[in-house]
Amino acid sequence: MKFKSDKHNRDVHSIAQLVEAKLMDMENYFHDAQMHQGVNISVVNDLSPQEEKEVKQLMQNIYHLLRKFSERYEIKPTALSLKKEIGFKAAMLWQEIAGSNLRGTGTLDPELKEEFEQYTTQLTEMVNMLYLSCKQD
Repeated sequence: MKFKSDKHNRDVHSIAQLVEAKLMDMENYFHDAQMHQGVNISVVNDLSPQEEKEVKQLMQNIYHLLRKFSERYEIKPTALSLKKEIGFKAAMLWQEIAGSNLRGTGTLDPELKEEFEQYTTQLTEMVNMLYLSCKQD
């Protein structure tokens, strides 16, 4: 059964998507702890086997409840384009890197500043290439 108000229906749909997106993020931590060798971030699985089992079971319980919630409020699945998601995240990353100029952080050694700018320029160029590779036609 849907709500009479479109705003309420949109809000309920947003809650369902938010819950699922966060669950997916949490599931990725388990994958990252096993597979991803980070450069600056690594996920260390510090859960005991029993804790891990309990956490995974709780997550499955949340998915089960989310299915019931979605059925009850007639929430239809939304297909996300991997190309669009990567493109969007690349665009946001580009903005973050391009905006990191160390202004207002005090005097910088000119040599270090130039080196930093070379790195951030290369990073923005590569992230831009990633964005363009996922750009919609």
